[in-house]
Amino acid sequence: MSQEKATSHPPRLINCFATGFNTVANNAYLLLFPILLDIFLWFGPHFRLTKLVKPFFTDFAEMLKLYPPTNTAELFNNSLTQTWQYLIDRFNLASVICTFPIGIPSLMSSMRPVQSPLGEVPIYDITTPSGFLLLWLGMILTGLLIGSIYFSEIARCCSNNQRRFSAGWIGDQFTRAVILSILLTIFAVMISIPTSLLTGITFLINPFLGQIAMIAMLFVFLWLLMPLLFSPHGIFIRQYGVVSSLLASVRLVRFLLPTINLFVLISLLLWLGLDYLWLTPPETSWMTLVGISGHAFITTGLIASSFILYDKGLRWLDENLSQLTTRGIRV
Repeated sequence: MSQEKATSHPPRLINCFATGFNTVANNAYLLLFPILLDIFLWFGPHFRLTKLVKPFFTDFAEMLKLYPPTNTAELFNNSLTQTWQYLIDRFNLASVICTFPIGIPSLMSSMRPVQSPLGEVPIYDITTPSGFLLLWLGMILTGLLIGSIYFSEIARCCSNNQRRFSAGWIGDQFTRAVILSILLTIFAVMISIPTSLLTGITFLINPFLGQIAMIAMLFVFLWLLMPLLFSPHGIFIRQYGVVSSLLASVRLVRFLLPTINLFVLISLLLWLGLDYLWLTPPETSWMTLVGISGHAFITTGLIASSFILYDKGLRWLDENLSQLTTRGIRV
């Protein structure tokens, strides 16, 4: 059987990155979304759960004291206590506004500041479970809403769509984003429960084998989630429904897996690698604003590049698969 030549080439990574970052440079207002969010998490109110979670940590520490004291156990207890205290002091419930996969990237969610150049930030301690649930749910929905607007604007700029901003349109995309996030969360939990059980059992048998099993399960987890990597993109750039967007992501990753793997690797190296640079200034320095701006440009550019890769990849697939279908070649 003779193979038909493609009339176009698949998307090229260099071109996708260049187009994505040029799009952000030409639409600088997109940077306001992550910049304003980071400023809010830096200077805005911090919501802690000290009175809710500290009793659990205290009870656990008391339980550890029941075991025979050894130098290793004492060192472990001290280290664990210091880690818990650090997490409690640095925790900010407002950080859950940075939802994933549809949400605005934030540098301050990694820094977890408790001070600013203006001094101490206002801190509020959540004392009731109902207050925690209401605030957590409100932050999640707010994050998905502003994340939907952020993704919608990036998609509109990447596709040169002249459509104007519409509250009804954003509401429709927000609804789909909520449904997609719930489905992805359920899928991730279904995968993580058996993998966590297998890893825990392996740790009980042999700690060394447990570490190997944990790494192996992590690769399995990522391998299962990889086909859904572009599931949000179809909602915003192609106006797909939730199911159609999921299927389009699976189809794209299936045919362009080597290209997408390289794209993900380069994106992670740029994103996480440069975060070490952006986090260099202390939280009390105004120079942190430079890091916030740099982080906003890099992350927004990478997201825009992913939209370019998604759109060009689907166009290439649609064109060539339709030609193969007309010639009676089954794929």
